[in-house]
Amino acid sequence: MHPKFILFITLLVCSLSNVIAQVQDDFTDGDFTNAPAWNGDAAKFEINATNQLHLNAPAVTDTAYISTPNTAINDIEWDFFYTMDFAPSSSNFLKVYLVSDQQNFKQPLNGYFLRMGTDGSNDAIELYLQQGTTETLLIHGIDGHVAASTNSVSVKVTRDGSGNWSVFSDITGGTNYSLEGSATDNTFSATNYFGFFCKYTSTRSTLFFFDNIYVDAPFVDNTPPQALQVTIISANQLDVHYSEPVDATTSENELNYSVNNGIGFPSSALIDGTDKSLVHLTFANNFQSAITNTISISNINDIAGNTLTLAALDFTFYQSQPSDVLINEIMADPSPVVGLPVAEFVELYNNSTTPVDLTGWEFSDASTTQTLSSFTLQPNSYLILCDDANAASLQANGNVLALASFPSLNNDGDDLSLKDASGNLINAVSYDLSWYQDGVK
Repeated sequence: MHPKFILFITLLVCSLSNVIAQVQDDFTDGDFTNAPAWNGDAAKFEINATNQLHLNAPAVTDTAYISTPNTAINDIEWDFFYTMDFAPSSSNFLKVYLVSDQQNFKQPLNGYFLRMGTDGSNDAIELYLQQGTTETLLIHGIDGHVAASTNSVSVKVTRDGSGNWSVFSDITGGTNYSLEGSATDNTFSATNYFGFFCKYTSTRSTLFFFDNIYVDAPFVDNTPPQALQVTIISANQLDVHYSEPVDATTSENELNYSVNNGIGFPSSALIDGTDKSLVHLTFANNFQSAITNTISISNINDIAGNTLTLAALDFTFYQSQPSDVLINEIMADPSPVVGLPVAEFVELYNNSTTPVDLTGWEFSDASTTQTLSSFTLQPNSYLILCDDANAASLQANGNVLALASFPSLNNDGDDLSLKDASGNLINAVSYDLSWYQDGVK
């Protein structure tokens, strides 16, 4: 055979080998029977409306597995997301087979799997070596990490060619991974399959979900973070939102932030305790009202060490003045009904030329005060405040902001007030019966 033809066949075989050597599936094609093909107890699984692989088995005590071919094991990263909508137990738990020489996970096999907790408050992510039917614990992760009544977790596992394993997780379901544990074991250095094994009772037979499967070479992040948005929290506080989790050392360096117009550097910069893509800034000087400022951001690293060299974001702080927002309409006595639901409400009107953030504002009558949740009221726009039980019925009439317990408005009169988040009085109205018992009106 001609040497060039031999070389072509060799390259083709290597290419085909690489095609089946890894697994990537987010189920957005609505199909798990090809590209890649998942096999096993396929009749017990489906792709649900949110494009996740979902166990939808009969309501009996049983097990179910689903697997797909994979030969990648050295210098590989396994990533996946799962939800167990219950607290695991010895009767209800999940095994994720990273490595298996057999397609059927119910039979004796050789490989490695993760088990998602079975011992109550100590429920953890654990890595096991399996030889036939013998299971040997290699890594016990963080106690309680998968003990919740609903566990939605992203998991990443790495293994190099020497058998060094590391298990990471984000128990919020994101990609801000924390190390669960590491171990070295090279008992097996080849694999044929990857997949999931579910053990369940009748009440848990539809409560397993899977998504974002990735088995391939470790992902290398070469993209610097971006400063996406700056949010005004108060007269001297800002939140900076990044496109990805950022490094604490650089993001908490006050000298990496500066605001013009004499504001200067923040007095503190703190990365959020939960969302590592969010940094809270506090300044010694207050922002001037209705003045456009620019915050300059520099030398911020992401977790991989990529650097945001420079970014600039504009923001305008506005301190609402009295009568900027008005209590424009009052429905104190909705019965008998005349073209509106049987629901008490008030309507607010933004009388200013600037959007107003109503977060933390207070609406009160003479005896009750309620705090408003997040809403930005645009200039010359209206907002209905009502009880959360009546929100749906009022949606057709405009923007609605529901209150947990809307003050009960007296039919014959009441004192209403609206204060901003700093407690400043913006508008007040005292109505009485004579306002609406008018024949002409």
